Amino acid sequence: MDKMRDRTRLGRMLTRDFNPPYLSLGMRDEAFSFPKETIGNYALGEIDNAGDFIVGYVGRSDTNLRERLMTHHEDRYSHFKFSYAKSPQEAFEKECRNFHDFGGAEVLDNDIHPAVPAGTKLSCPVPGCEHPNG
Repeated sequence: MDKMRDRTRLGRMLTRDFNPPYLSLGMRDEAFSFPKETIGNYALGEIDNAGDFIVGYVGRSDTNLRERLMTHHEDRYSHFKFSYAKSPQEAFEKECRNFHDFGGAEVLDNDIHPAVPAGTKLSCPVPGCEHPNG
């Protein structure tokens, strides 16, 4: 399977509920004006020749979105998108949908299905997903 070809095809899909259009990882310090205790989701990727954001990795933070994004290095992905969540459950459910929508581990650089938030017994909200405990 050609991951980049599949990413390009999926990357042209609407990137669900992410703000802003995309930001450079090199500008992340200047771009993050949200509080440290922000729950949310993110997508890391690249911009192709057509100007489309191509998703390569999806993730979330249940406690500190800014800190989580800062752990990603600029040399692998050039840009990111993010969105806020009201709770760890909402962030988990969105990460699961993004993981499946953008091709899962077969297409993304995510090695595994999203983990459930600590101390919960949530399940993946995507119909047909058989991943145990999310």
